[in-house]
Amino acid sequence: MATPSTSAADSLSLNVREATDIGLRRESNEDRTGWLSGDQMMGDALGVLVVADGMGGHIAGGDAASIAVEAVISALRVSSDYADSGSTEDAVTDALHSANSAVNEAAKISQQPGMGTTLTVCIVSPARLIVGNVGDSRAYLLSGQEFRRLTQDDNVVSQQVAAGLITEAEAKYHPKRNVLTQAIGPDVSISPAISTYQTGESDRILLCSDGLHGVLDDQVIEHRLRTGQPAEAARNLVQEAVKAGGADNITVLVADIVRGRNAGLMQRLAGRLKWRLRGRG
Repeated sequence: MATPSTSAADSLSLNVREATDIGLRRESNEDRTGWLSGDQMMGDALGVLVVADGMGGHIAGGDAASIAVEAVISALRVSSDYADSGSTEDAVTDALHSANSAVNEAAKISQQPGMGTTLTVCIVSPARLIVGNVGDSRAYLLSGQEFRRLTQDDNVVSQQVAAGLITEAEAKYHPKRNVLTQAIGPDVSISPAISTYQTGESDRILLCSDGLHGVLDDQVIEHRLRTGQPAEAARNLVQEAVKAGGADNITVLVADIVRGRNAGLMQRLAGRLKWRLRGRG
C-alpha cells in the first residue's frame, strides 16, 4: 500500500461506482447512497462516501435514509476544513449527530415514530480513511492482499458474538440478527463508532447495506470485490447477493483511490447529484 507525498496527493482521486437492487421480497428500495468528490471539499480530502438503509416501512424508511444522507453530506461539505485541522473524526461525529437530529425531527413532524435508518460514512484522504457508523450497514477495505471489515454492526447478535455467547456462523441465522441496538432517528441521542485506518493509492473501499453482507460471507464479498473496475465489482456483488436469495434491498458503493485527474473529473457531477437521485423507487 503506497502512501503518497503531498505533491503526489494532488493527483489522487476517487473513482466511485454504485449498484443497487430492490431484492426478491421488497416492494420498494429504502437504501440510499451519496458521495462528494474532492473538489467540493477543503484540505486534502479525496471525497466522502455514504450508505444508508432506511427502516420503518415503505415511505418512512426511504424518507429517513434520504434525510440522513442529505444531512451528513451537507454537514461534511461545510465542515471539510476539519481535514486540515486534524479533527476529521470530530467532523464525522458531528455529521452523524446532525443526521440523527434531522431524522428524529422529521419523524415527530410526520408522526412516524418508527422512522429510522442505518448510516455509514467514510472520509477518504490520500493516507487515511475515517469511518463513522450507526446501525448494521458496513464498510470494508481492500488493500493489496489484505481485506478487512472496518465497522461493527450495532445489533443484538454482534453483542452476543462479542460476549462469546454465539459464534459468527450462528449469528448469520439467528432470529434476532436484524434487531438493531441503535439507529439514526428513533432516539434523541446516539453513540457513533468512529475509527481511523491507513490507506493509499490503489486501495478499494466498499460500503454496503445488510442486503449484501446478510446473504454473502466476507470471503465471497472479497472475491467479488477483487473483480475488474469499480462498476464491474459493484454489479457483481449485487448480482451475487440476488443469486444467493437476497430478499432485502441490496446496495453497494465501490471506490478506488486512483492516480490521475480524469477519474476525479468524471466524479464531480456525480458527486453533486447522486445523493439526491439514487435509491428511489
